[in-house]
Amino acid sequence: MATMMAVAVPYFLQYYRESKLSSAAREFVTATQLARLQAATRQRPAKMQFDLDRQSYWISQATGSDSNLTENSLVESFVLPLNIRIATVQVGEDRVADAGEVSARFYPNGTCDGFTVVLRGQDKKAGTAIWVDPVTARATPYAVK
Repeated sequence: MATMMAVAVPYFLQYYRESKLSSAAREFVTATQLARLQAATRQRPAKMQFDLDRQSYWISQATGSDSNLTENSLVESFVLPLNIRIATVQVGEDRVADAGEVSARFYPNGTCDGFTVVLRGQDKKAGTAIWVDPVTARATPYAVK
């Protein structure tokens, strides 16, 4: 019994970590869909903002009249699961950010500032990169080492 546990437990722990990372990636993809939808339905740009120091991200949208748009309306904020973190964010051709605040815009015509976000788990060995296409604003996750 002890031998079986010694073999099974590491595999179970690895599976558990991978499922948490996969779940966080799916939630992020859903958040990009929400940002795209907000921009298209309200006909105003939406922003997906990342705070890499606080390990959080949220969607905000411009409010006010067309001549006086302010970007202070919080649409939704997201909390990462325990032991999952945003490792890096790169918007367009900008430098890869691993600290500070970064934002990407979603536009009413269904496009966005193309960007890539890398999520990593506790072990920091494997991760998930999510690329958001600037033309379609659709997010595609893929595994990274």
